[in-house]
Amino acid sequence: MPLLASIHGTKLYEFFEKNYRELGPVWSISLPFIGRMVQGDSPELVEHVLKHNFLAYEKGPILKGVLFDLFGEGEYRHLGRDTTAQALSWMFYLLNRDGTDPSIKQTLVQEVDDVLEGELPSVNEALRIFPVVPRNLKLCVQDDVLPDGTKIYAGEWFTWSPYVMGRSEKIWGPDVLEYKPSRWLQGEKFSQGKFNSFHAGPRVCLGMNFAMLEALTLIGLILQKFDLTLVDSAKLPPYGVSVTFPMLEGLPMKVTRRRAAVGL
Repeated sequence: MPLLASIHGTKLYEFFEKNYRELGPVWSISLPFIGRMVQGDSPELVEHVLKHNFLAYEKGPILKGVLFDLFGEGEYRHLGRDTTAQALSWMFYLLNRDGTDPSIKQTLVQEVDDVLEGELPSVNEALRIFPVVPRNLKLCVQDDVLPDGTKIYAGEWFTWSPYVMGRSEKIWGPDVLEYKPSRWLQGEKFSQGKFNSFHAGPRVCLGMNFAMLEALTLIGLILQKFDLTLVDSAKLPPYGVSVTFPMLEGLPMKVTRRRAAVGL
């Protein structure tokens, strides 16, 4: 998916110049989207350690200028570039691999055609199965006791894996390995202890909402213009596990322009 990497070096006005009308709904929802905060109250183990989202940050009005500060001088900031590209690559893989219900992709394309919403369950579900930061750890600064009675002491490291947790039947149920965005539309708001692909608590990823807005924008631009299919839908792309979770050889896809699409 070279587009996902190369766009970050492109001036926004150059890339969006021909697509501004289609992106209208994105801009109309961007400010409240950035302003929303995900909060969890369930006293699960990870959440107990990490406390509550944005607890250490001042709450205040989200002004229009904040969005332009994030974009800088018309460019996407390079921080978070790899993680956003990886998240979208894994999402496009899951959408098109063998075994995925074709109606999921059709629903996503239809949503993009109708109106671009502020949240896409397809992205969250991809991050659950293939979190771009597969493992995390914290240093315990004072003695504590977890809800299950486990004692941890100052100076000890507390580690967990969003990759392992996202594939746990105990946490997500027997269909855990199924790519199923509808699980995000069933009314339950998953706590940060359950879904922590962006970390959690006071040290949550500061770019979380911007990354989601960036992903939403790219998904809208790509799916409004092109149909994508995997070159080999039965093959899991080779990947590496480090700080992030990259595809080692990229994601080979067949790209065809949609009939009703306007050129980029």
